[in-house]
Amino acid sequence: MKLCIAGKNNIAVDCLHYSLSFISKKDICVVLNKTDSLKNTWQKSLGFHAQLLGIKILELEDVQNIKEITFLSLEFDRIIKPEQFKTTKLYNIHFSFLPEYKGMYTSLLPILHGKSYSGVTLHLIDKGIDTGNIIDQVSFNIKNMNCNDLYFNYLKYGTMLVCSHVKELIHGIPNSGKQPVLNSSYYSKTSFDFSLKEINPKQTAHQIFLFTLALNFRVYQLPTFKGNKINKCKLTAIKSNLKPGTIIKQNSESIEIASIDYNVKLYIDYYDKLLDCCKNDDFLTARSIINYIVDLNDYDKNGWTPLIVACYNGSLKVTKLLLNAGANPNKTNLNGTTSLMYAKDTLIQHNKYELIKLLLNYKAESSKKDIWGKTIFDYTDDPKLIKLLTQ
Repeated sequence: MKLCIAGKNNIAVDCLHYSLSFISKKDICVVLNKTDSLKNTWQKSLGFHAQLLGIKILELEDVQNIKEITFLSLEFDRIIKPEQFKTTKLYNIHFSFLPEYKGMYTSLLPILHGKSYSGVTLHLIDKGIDTGNIIDQVSFNIKNMNCNDLYFNYLKYGTMLVCSHVKELIHGIPNSGKQPVLNSSYYSKTSFDFSLKEINPKQTAHQIFLFTLALNFRVYQLPTFKGNKINKCKLTAIKSNLKPGTIIKQNSESIEIASIDYNVKLYIDYYDKLLDCCKNDDFLTARSIINYIVDLNDYDKNGWTPLIVACYNGSLKVTKLLLNAGANPNKTNLNGTTSLMYAKDTLIQHNKYELIKLLLNYKAESSKKDIWGKTIFDYTDDPKLIKLLTQ
């Protein structure tokens, strides 16, 4: 074994695929996080892809006994103790611009603290928490990013950093330097209480703005105000002259409230309500909220778009509404399953060819392949459906 990738999500999977471009399968293994379900959701599953590619899945204790293996921690969920390994080639990607923000919540705290930048760091693993010598790092601007945006930038830059160094990590000894003492910071699990999602109006407008950005990660949580999920905050130039929290103006789209200094507009999130409409073909409700949806092609926690949900449930009216509003008929889940494929399942259950016709009219591609290399034609022997797809 030459390389072990331990961790989760897109960064671990994408780095695994890249490593296979220059290392044979027999020389790579993976260690999974305890939460890996072996299913792709809104993120790729390392376990799923390891099985798909024929890569060995080992326990951490197995890898600890392999000499000279390169161990790469990519969002791994356990603290690594170097003394328990027979190899010294232990490396980690940390989602911050070290020495700042060692520890937890690196997608939230820099935003909450009003930082203008963050970054990713490739470093050696030592006995401390994110204290090892730095091999390389990249910084980037995070102004006006929310928590979700920042996390996906971490994935992008972290993957780039690993791929640019992984050959060196395996075949040589990389140069590294000690972390600076100045500006070093650490945050533990108790640094933030995620049960406190309610926006506190007894703050300045800018503090409310930062809090809203920092909590905006839909698959985990959104900030709330008086029972409403909030996906965006807009600063105004209107001086607050009423008690903080006083509602100045409210409509279906937003709530304007007073703060310590200036009024802010809080935009209500309707994504969950739209998903309910997609399940029940509730056209009237969907039509009333669709203009307030930030991204119609956004994934839910299962990695499904609203259009996929509508097609799976045979919701013809809402499907047409989504397509008219700009939903992408060819965006797949992370298994590569298309809306057409889900509509095919609905057809089998409910004999609804109209859904297939509708998707095809909006340029849904029947030739798209899923992660197993199959198209919709490989999943059906229905002559009427095949005729529709080939016309």
